Amino acid sequence: RNEFTYRSLVLLRTSIAVVEYYSKGLSGWECPELSGLEAAYVTPSDLWKCNSSNNDHGNDYCNTMRVPFRIEYLLRKTVVEQNKRLVDPLDVRHESKFLNGIDSFMVGFHGVTK
Repeated sequence: RNEFTYRSLVLLRTSIAVVEYYSKGLSGWECPELSGLEAAYVTPSDLWKCNSSNNDHGNDYCNTMRVPFRIEYLLRKTVVEQNKRLVDPLDVRHESKFLNGIDSFMVGFHGVTK
């Protein structure tokens, strides 16, 4: 449950980093709140750069836009795998509510970044 809470907060923080990118210049993967697996998972690699859809492979803003989506994946993974890791796992109804909440947040995030 700590992992779910941490990743939820990191999702919020990295989403704010995208919105504030032009005013503060802080890339999503440079957020001080990121650490461990999450930081390694969202730091751009050469693969990100060669798969970039635009011609500017080093575009930090495009890579910053990817960070919340990568954190979202980790958060979903945490929710789905909780039944293997918790002694008292959530029932399907509650798991579905968590996943719907993540969906709603990401829809809102997408709306803000348009």
